[in-house]
Amino acid sequence: MHYRTRGRRTHHRPHHYDVSALKAIRSFSLHAGGLLVNRLILKMAFGFVNVFVPILLYQLFGTTILGIYILMSVLIFFLTPISAMMLARFGVRALIAFSIPFAAISVWALSLHDVAPGFSPAWSAALFAIFFAIHHSLYWVPYHVDFVQALGKNHRGAVLGWYEDLLEIVSVATPLIGAILIVMTGFSDTLLFVSLLCLMSLFPIYYAHDIYERFSWGYFETIKALFSKKHRSILIGYGADGAQLAVATILWPVFLFELLSERYIAVGIVTTLTLLAILILNMSLGYLIDKFGPDRLVRWGVILSMTGWLLKSFVGNPFQVFMVDTYHKFGDAVMRLSRNVTGYSSAVDSGHYVDEYTAIAEMSYQLGKILMLILAGVLITYFGMRAVFFVTGFATLFLIVFRHHLAFSHRH
Repeated sequence: MHYRTRGRRTHHRPHHYDVSALKAIRSFSLHAGGLLVNRLILKMAFGFVNVFVPILLYQLFGTTILGIYILMSVLIFFLTPISAMMLARFGVRALIAFSIPFAAISVWALSLHDVAPGFSPAWSAALFAIFFAIHHSLYWVPYHVDFVQALGKNHRGAVLGWYEDLLEIVSVATPLIGAILIVMTGFSDTLLFVSLLCLMSLFPIYYAHDIYERFSWGYFETIKALFSKKHRSILIGYGADGAQLAVATILWPVFLFELLSERYIAVGIVTTLTLLAILILNMSLGYLIDKFGPDRLVRWGVILSMTGWLLKSFVGNPFQVFMVDTYHKFGDAVMRLSRNVTGYSSAVDSGHYVDEYTAIAEMSYQLGKILMLILAGVLITYFGMRAVFFVTGFATLFLIVFRHHLAFSHRH
């Protein structure tokens, strides 16, 4: 989409915001206060274990871990249209609040085989996948509906950049803290702690806006729309994004754990240092998007992300991991924030919310994860995990479709 934000361009240094941008950020934070605090708590809670859950599952099941995450993505794919259709009846606040206990249960379920004698690890993993899929499906469509309601027409890059920076500040040290908790108290107590934090995120939801949005499509009509020619760029773009993020969040932590001699603290340190470097680099992103436009930066983000994956297939020590992972994640952040500005701008400018857009984007994302995890299983069996990173680099090229028009045509 060849879109430029309508806010005035600033000529300050990249890490400064002008007065109008600060007003836009203040307006957003006041409107989305309850949702923002909820997201910050969940970001922090999951940050403690996001890197380590795939490692735990890999230690229990080996490459069968791929089947667990495929199950999760299949469930999310088929549950997402149902969640979107529930918006008209229950509203944003109720659906988000209802999703939180499922998040807490999904994390706690991972410890059942450890705290309940005779409970099978396979059942723990299955319950984790099922309950997290329910949480994810119920949470993200309402979240984006409320988010767009709070997003103004000016300085969208600055607002989204500030928001992403805030999320990163909250979670930058969580991998290291999570590693320390796991080493000192064990996985079960750490998972219980994270579950309680998830439940704490319920309280800010009371202050979130309650929006009721009618979903325009029926269940099977949504699936049909997903594969239509009209939405092919969304299917390909978000599918590619889901594919590369599946590798980044599931297989990369496992590879990192083995490369660092299976030391949790080492994984936590390297991951935290990478997040800190990304946080510093990200300070300029909102400014750059408002200055150059999201469509131009998507191209550079895709190039950085693709070459980052190719480089990851050759890393061999912690320093190389830090440098290459920082390089890759910065490119990914450029692409992701540019894409979000484009997608949210389409929704705000059209005067509609993003329930339909979010639904098919989420389904595309999960479909990409499913296909990549199946391919990863084949590649690991015959060529090893490094081959997965190499192939992921080329799959990332499909993200270039985000340079094209992603505006969603609502049929109300």
